[in-house]
Amino acid sequence: MAVTAFSSAQVALVTNDKPVLVGSNAVESAAVSHWLRANDLTGTSYDSTTLPIKRAYDRFTHLPTSPSAANGLHYLSFDLGADVKPWDMIMIGGHNFGTLGLSICKVQKADSNAFSSGLTDVHSFSPGSSNKRLVAFLASQYTTTDARYVRLVINLTTGTGIPEVGEFWLGRRRHLPYNFNSSTQNLRTRSDIVRFESRSGVTTNYVLSSGRAIREGSIDIDDSDHHDEVAGWWTDCDYGSQSFLWIEEPGTTPQNCHMMTTTPELSFEQTGPTNRKLDLAMVESAPYLSGES
Repeated sequence: MAVTAFSSAQVALVTNDKPVLVGSNAVESAAVSHWLRANDLTGTSYDSTTLPIKRAYDRFTHLPTSPSAANGLHYLSFDLGADVKPWDMIMIGGHNFGTLGLSICKVQKADSNAFSSGLTDVHSFSPGSSNKRLVAFLASQYTTTDARYVRLVINLTTGTGIPEVGEFWLGRRRHLPYNFNSSTQNLRTRSDIVRFESRSGVTTNYVLSSGRAIREGSIDIDDSDHHDEVAGWWTDCDYGSQSFLWIEEPGTTPQNCHMMTTTPELSFEQTGPTNRKLDLAMVESAPYLSGES
């Protein structure tokens, strides 16, 4: 398969924990998508009418998709279409793999809709007993129609079960070249409550949500290629109108991947002949990463 390998400098952006923004998801262009037990995308599907596959790419991790019945082996399979968006990272969120005790799941790509030629393992995960998000940054970027057939393999080595997947991303990462000038307050969270105080002075908090991540910061970027990366991310998330992924430490803790939203107005002021200043304020979209286990 034809792929584009990243340079050592690009790989270093991951290992050196330069922040990542991901606005696009190649799965959203899928021409065909099915839950399968066998290989062929044209074969018998096990799609649920109440938990449709569209939920795997609707950018809401709390709405899962599932197959219609339990089994030991499940394939969440896609024909991404003839015009495949570039992708070089994987995120699987809102899943129940830890509950199922899934030892290994993997993403594969192939040359045919029967997954009979060019079948290649892209990446394997080991969820174990955890339902936390699964995130991987790949060494190559897939950009051609040779990568149009992709599937998530869920193999329960003992027993049967019904897997759930809230979000399945094949995204294009956009690296910021440096960390923010001012702290993004990486532990900053917010809880939304309604507070009621009775006449006797007793205060009761009614919790609407808790643990929402808040991130704010600014960064000076003086390279035109990195300017293009910011502009590309902004286009990828439809000019800020769609949620996107934010990973603060892609090399150290890639699983700490927040689904974020921002004000749909890009503040990227030109402050010098080659310099632009990016001001970015993000709030997390529920369910929050802080509540995952």
